[in-house]
Amino acid sequence: MFTAYYNMDFNPLINEIEEKYNFTSNDFAQATARLDILRQHKGIGILTGEPGSGKSFCLRCFAHSLSKSLYKVIYIPITTLTVKEFYMALCDGLGIIPAYKKITMFKQIQEAIYNYSSKNIMPVILVDEVQFLSNSILDDFRLILNFDMDSKNPCIVVFCV
Repeated sequence: MFTAYYNMDFNPLINEIEEKYNFTSNDFAQATARLDILRQHKGIGILTGEPGSGKSFCLRCFAHSLSKSLYKVIYIPITTLTVKEFYMALCDGLGIIPAYKKITMFKQIQEAIYNYSSKNIMPVILVDEVQFLSNSILDDFRLILNFDMDSKNPCIVVFCV
């Protein structure tokens, strides 16, 4: 194998590279610092960059940096969905069995997010490839995140474009 020939500790061409082998570029440091600010202040953030620039890797590093006892990470990588399918993906990520009706799923999602935050567990919703989301999903997602007449942020949402 070429790793032995070149005296390498690991294969640098695979996706399963650990974060400790990451090259910390200035862009990566800026992105992780801003995600950390979002973690502290809660709310909605967006991570943008060119294709292949490491946005998903940055999200993965961010997710791995969060304590499993304090954060519930929900990662949604597929965004070419209908509104109901998106609701079902959120229900699945939050660990609830989705109801049949959209309005019931809406209530389930809001209650699950609120229940996690009331137990001091912050839901972190990471949505990758957001450029493929339909406007109707974005409209509904905005409504899902409306807590106490839009006065509270009981979760963290990161859109990755």
